[in-house]
Amino acid sequence: MMLKTNFENLLHIIKELDEDLNKNEVQKEIQKVILEPRLSLKQLAAYPLASAKAKLSILTKAKYPGSYIPRFYEEARKIICNTFSSNYPDAEIYFEEFERYANILLQEAQSLDRDNKKNKICSSNALNEMRHLSSILNPILETFILNSNLKKTREHLYIQEVRIGCMADILIYENGGATLTGLLKFNFTKAPLKKREAENMLYIMKLFFERNSQVSFKNKNCILVDVFAHKLYISANDAQISVDIKNSCKEIRDTWSLITKS
Repeated sequence: MMLKTNFENLLHIIKELDEDLNKNEVQKEIQKVILEPRLSLKQLAAYPLASAKAKLSILTKAKYPGSYIPRFYEEARKIICNTFSSNYPDAEIYFEEFERYANILLQEAQSLDRDNKKNKICSSNALNEMRHLSSILNPILETFILNSNLKKTREHLYIQEVRIGCMADILIYENGGATLTGLLKFNFTKAPLKKREAENMLYIMKLFFERNSQVSFKNKNCILVDVFAHKLYISANDAQISVDIKNSCKEIRDTWSLITKS
C-alpha cells in the first residue's frame, strides 16, 4: 500500500513538472506585438535620417519588442537627475558627488550577477564621464533651478496617429523655481548622436510642452547632453525638422500594419 501511494505521488509530481515545462514553452513562443504605431523618442529621432533598411529595423523592433530591456545607464540617470535637483550653491559639488557615486557603483558591481554587474559598471562609467562636462554645464547649473522629471515616464504625444515617448529628464525653472522655462535630456550611448538626431529629440519634447502645458520654451533652454561625446545641443530653429518629423510619422502610420517579423 505504501509503495502504491509513493508511486502515485511520484506520478503526480512528474505530471506537474510536465505541465510547468509546457507552460514555459508556450510562454517562450508568445511574441509581444504593438498593434498601434508607437516609438520611443530615440527611435523616432533616428528614423528621418535612416536608410530604408535601418527604417525597417527600427519599426520591427518597435512593433515586436523583446522581453529583455537593457537598463545599463538608468541608475546613472537617476543619480544625475536627483543630484542636480539638490540645486547646490556651488556647482562643483555635483561633480564631486558623481565621482563618489561612480566609485560606490563600481564596488557594488563586484558581487553581482552578469546583467546587474554590467548595469552598475555602465552607470559608473557614465558618472565618470559627467565629470568632464562641468565647464559646459556650470552656466546652466548656476543660472536655473533644476527639478527631476523622471516620474513622468508615460509622457507622450501623437503625431499623425503615431504615439511617441517624450519624457524630459529634468525641467528647468527661473525666478526661484516659479517659472518653467526649459528642459534637459541626457543621452548615454557610446556612439555619438548625430546633430540632427539630437535636434529631432529636442523638437519632440518641446512640442509636448507646447501642446500639453501651453508653455513655449526658448530654444536655448531646451538642452540635450550627449554624455560620452561630451557635447551639448540646443533646440534648433529649423522649420524643416517639423516637416521631416511629420512626414516620417505619416510613413510609419501607413507602414505599421505591413511590418512582419521573419
